[in-house]
Amino acid sequence: MSIYVRRFSRYEGKLEPPRGRFRVILLAELRRIFADKWWRRFLFGAAMPAVMMAGWLYLMTTFQEATGAELDFPFFSVLFGWQFSWLGIMQAWFGASMITGDMQTKALSLYFTRPIDATQYLLGKLGATMALALTITWIPSLLVAVVQYSVADHLTFGAFAENVWSITACSMGAAFTTSALILLLSSTGLSARYVGITWLGAFVFLEAIRGILYESTGRSEALDVLSLARLLSGSVEYYFLGASHKLGSVITLWGVGALLTLILRIRLSGFEKARS
Repeated sequence: MSIYVRRFSRYEGKLEPPRGRFRVILLAELRRIFADKWWRRFLFGAAMPAVMMAGWLYLMTTFQEATGAELDFPFFSVLFGWQFSWLGIMQAWFGASMITGDMQTKALSLYFTRPIDATQYLLGKLGATMALALTITWIPSLLVAVVQYSVADHLTFGAFAENVWSITACSMGAAFTTSALILLLSSTGLSARYVGITWLGAFVFLEAIRGILYESTGRSEALDVLSLARLLSGSVEYYFLGASHKLGSVITLWGVGALLTLILRIRLSGFEKARS
């Protein structure tokens, strides 16, 4: 017999619009990551290169303006070299669990039985992973650019705006492609640990394959497409060192990211159909 009476009332609050439901997943993932004490510790370590670069920039600018010496140091290319290393570690540590965690906890079944489709799910996860990546690359580099503009009297606003554009474009390309790749690996269903190991191992393996072919086929820069690390460094050279011949690396980086996103969308559609 019945021993408890419960009444249910209809929800009268605000509903997310159909095209904006990915924000629920995006914000939930960001809250989960930022509540993790290891993320805060990691973020502190990842900010150290930018802090040291800002201090070095201040000292060099002060010396240059005091002595009149012409000092040309590639601040941002060196900074992005450091930040991309932190980006790779970040994706292996925090990005690897984005989808595989939902697969292990059966959360995918819950998502796809609600009015959230594969595209909304993809946008939420990709947006969250890119936001984490931009926290590592874009924000520290932008702060260094602001410090440079505030202490260097000779730097015009036009040059500052150009630096901001280069920082934004370089950071977005790296965040988009690395996030798409780690999410695709995360969708394999392996544990986050194995996904992270595979991610880091792929960097070393593909760079080794590229190096062997580079030496044996006449040192063709077209082989950079085999190595994500080379595409990232090529984009830095294009934006900050004026290497116009590296435009192909920038285009390829975005193209690879778009291809990986398409493959991930198809894979998530398969999960959606299997659970519908």
